[in-house]
Amino acid sequence: MSSLRAAVSAFIVFVAASELPVPASAAANRQERTGETFVGTTPATPELLQFLGAVGANAELIEWKLSLQGNRSTARYTVSATIGLTQANMPGISREKRHLDVGGSWSTAKGTRSNAMADVIVLGNLSFVRLGPSIIHALNQDRSLMTGNGGWSFSLNRSDRLEPLVDPTLVTQQSSVSYTISPLSTGPSVYGVFEGRTPCQGVARAMRMTVDPSCAKVKWRVTLYQDPQTRTPSSYKVEGSLYRGAKSEGRWTIAQNQPGALPVIRLESSATFVQADDDVLLFADRQGNPLVGNASFSYTLDRRTRP
Repeated sequence: MSSLRAAVSAFIVFVAASELPVPASAAANRQERTGETFVGTTPATPELLQFLGAVGANAELIEWKLSLQGNRSTARYTVSATIGLTQANMPGISREKRHLDVGGSWSTAKGTRSNAMADVIVLGNLSFVRLGPSIIHALNQDRSLMTGNGGWSFSLNRSDRLEPLVDPTLVTQQSSVSYTISPLSTGPSVYGVFEGRTPCQGVARAMRMTVDPSCAKVKWRVTLYQDPQTRTPSSYKVEGSLYRGAKSEGRWTIAQNQPGALPVIRLESSATFVQADDDVLLFADRQGNPLVGNASFSYTLDRRTRP
C-alpha cells in the first residue's frame, strides 16, 4: 500500500509540474535554441551593402534569408543574400544577380530611439528590432528604424509564418491597373503620409474586403490628418490599387494599450496599424497583431513626408 501511495504521489507531482507555466525567459531560450529564420526584400542601402561585404555594388534590392541559431552562450547567425537591380513591373531582382553569404555571432540588447523596452538583435555593426514574434526591422546606427520607399520596406518576416504566395498562374499584370492618387498633402494639418507595397490576400481579409484570387500585391498611400493646434487625430484618406479612383475616408484614433506596447492606430471602418516609430506603420489584424508578409513584400508602410 505504501508503495502504491508513493507511486500516486509521484504521478501527481509529475502532472502538476507539467501544467506549470513556462517562464518567459525559458521560453525565449528554448526558441533561440530551436532557431529562427527571417526572409524579405529590402532596398540596398550603403549600410546594408557594407554589412554584406559588398561596398559600392551596383544594387537596388537585397533579398534576405537571415537565420539565428544557438542560445546566449553559442549564438550564431548566417545570412544568405542576393543583390541586384529591379526589373520593371515585376517583384524581385533582375536576372543579373550576385549572391553573398556572411555569418558571425549575434547578441541581444534593449531599446531603440523611440522605444526603450524594444528587443534588439545585434549582428555586429547591424541591428534589427523585433516588432512582434514574427517580424524584425533593420535599424540605423542611431537605433531609429530604417525608412523604406514606395516599393520596399526594411522588415523581414519569419519564414515559418509567411503569407502564402499567390499561384503564379493566377497572377495578372496588376501594375497595368490604373488608379488615381490625390496630390500629396502637406502642412500642419498632416500627421503623416505613409506609402508602400504589401501582399494582397492577408490585408484584404483583415479589412474584410473581397479581392480576386490573382491579387498578389497592393500599392498604398495612407494620409493621416490632425488638428493643427492640438495635434489630436482627425481624419484619414486611404488610396491605392484596391480603390481604382475612389478612396476610403473617415476618422482615426491612436492608443497604447499597455506600457511598452506599440501604439495602435485604427481607421474607422477600414484598417488597423501598429506604429513601430514615427516613420513606420505595419498593417495589423483587428486585435493589433502585425500581419506577416512574404519573401517579396512586408505589411509595412513608410513615411513619405513630415508635416
